[in-house]
Amino acid sequence: MIAVVLAGGRVMATTALRERVASADVVIAADGGARHARTLGLRLDLIVGDMDSIDAGTLRRHADAEVRRHPRDKDLLDLELALDEAAARGATTMIVVGVFGGRLDHELAALAVAQARHRSGHEVELHSGDALALPVRAGQERSFEGVAGATVSVLATQPGTRVTLTGMRFALVDGPLEPGVGLGMSNETTGGRASVRVHAGDALVVVPELSDVDAADVVWGRHEERIDAGLRRIDPVLGDLVRRVAYDEVFADRALDLRTRELLALGHLIAIGAMDELRTHLHGALNAGATPEELRALLAHAAMFVGFPRALMAAKVLRDVLDAAP
Repeated sequence: MIAVVLAGGRVMATTALRERVASADVVIAADGGARHARTLGLRLDLIVGDMDSIDAGTLRRHADAEVRRHPRDKDLLDLELALDEAAARGATTMIVVGVFGGRLDHELAALAVAQARHRSGHEVELHSGDALALPVRAGQERSFEGVAGATVSVLATQPGTRVTLTGMRFALVDGPLEPGVGLGMSNETTGGRASVRVHAGDALVVVPELSDVDAADVVWGRHEERIDAGLRRIDPVLGDLVRRVAYDEVFADRALDLRTRELLALGHLIAIGAMDELRTHLHGALNAGATPEELRALLAHAAMFVGFPRALMAAKVLRDVLDAAP
């Protein structure tokens, strides 16, 4: 049984991630992680936590979901509560989405909590759409596909860990890997299938940048085919330039992450008053991991430079985007 657990960190809604979570038997949100259900096309079964980071609009959007409120002063993280609920419902595999990119202490705690669940016998995957982490325990092998040159780090989380690495530039055969040392960091895949087998101890496999992230896929989301076809109907040459130059080249350059590029695009579009295009990129910013709070803050910031009239027009578009059905 597969449970998808949505945490409150950043998520990039790639096609690959949407397809992975579509296999869920149950979907549980840890408090504000409920916002990711919309961009991933998921129906929530349960929202659990102290409800200090979920907005009223998200609660309304998922009115059919069961809600279990806990006091703010408690011993367990909202993520732990959500994982407990997944285990209680019989989940054997837990796909945890949204543990990266938030507060550093939350991120470290989430990784530790997920590994503890994995050691207890559950299969655990941690995804953000553009990054992946896989706990591997003694006697287990985890494999994944990767293009040549993709960065992979294997971190020992218990003393006496021994691992075999295949399909990587720096191979290892039943070799030692200890916590607190750099050995295992920044390995590279050689192309095709790579695998990590743990003979003793415990390890965490981290792929910090998945190579199959497509900017247009994220920004346009489930409307990619419609938007692409619409641009080409307007003008085939311009449509091709938008896709090939803007998205396949400029937006794909990782000198700036896609979320930052979308926030910059929003500022530019507000400045020139392009409200139709603004709607597309507001959806794109949400798909790339921006939060509604960040988008509202961006509008207030833009007002200082482009004036209140255009910022207010943009605020109306944002309200429509946030209030729209998933």
